[in-house]
Amino acid sequence: MVGILFFVILLAVALLKVGPKRAAPVLGFFESLNAAVAVMVGWVMVLAPYGIFALVAHTIATQETSFLGPPLKGLRLSAVGLAVHFAFQLAILAAVARVNPRRFLQDMGPALATAFGTNSFSATLPVTLRCAEEMGVPKRIYGFVLSVGATLNMDGTALFEAVAAMFFAQAFGFEFGLGTLILLALTSVLAAMSAAGIPSAGLVTMVLVLSAVGLPTSKLPLLWAIDRPLDRMRTVVNVSGDALTCCILQRLNPDPANSNDHEPAA
Repeated sequence: MVGILFFVILLAVALLKVGPKRAAPVLGFFESLNAAVAVMVGWVMVLAPYGIFALVAHTIATQETSFLGPPLKGLRLSAVGLAVHFAFQLAILAAVARVNPRRFLQDMGPALATAFGTNSFSATLPVTLRCAEEMGVPKRIYGFVLSVGATLNMDGTALFEAVAAMFFAQAFGFEFGLGTLILLALTSVLAAMSAAGIPSAGLVTMVLVLSAVGLPTSKLPLLWAIDRPLDRMRTVVNVSGDALTCCILQRLNPDPANSNDHEPAA
């Protein structure tokens, strides 16, 4: 995903060098493709609640009660960590971007609700773009930040993977030194950047994190039973982090043509 992102950036710069006349066919193709993908995402969002219900029901019904004990402890730890991080985001929003957190939650409410319902930041991206525009963020900022953030800014996923690895270490008697903890943090960030924009993608990249710090990957299925609520929470944190970045950049880089640009939703 990171390689694709850099290729897209280079392609965009090359199209700017070519000029609008010669680049028009390529730009028209991508605009049409974007519209078609948006329609397909709408179909997925309609069917997603039914599929999620079936997955959760099947997972819970086929597990022993004792099997769910350790994962439920991990669920509580991860949920608390994500909640604290979300509160920290709102504090940064008020202190740095000078935006009222209540107004921010109202304006970004549809995007956060979509993230919670779909478990996919890619499916939420069209809604996030619309909410950012309605919040008063210029397109030159949200068009770049939200698109790049949907691939690189996965703070919720990185936090989940680090906490989940620490839970496994404590549950199975592994001791981590300072060097291992630093490696865990760096690996969690890199693994989160490579996660796909689909439900439970963080569990796939968890294999990289567990392998990097020497934890057994055979215990990873313990998280499947309780991953859905965590996936919803970390997707919300990912989306709110992208929107927060838009507000901060708007505050630090206002549009000279718009005197109100530095006050998006105060």
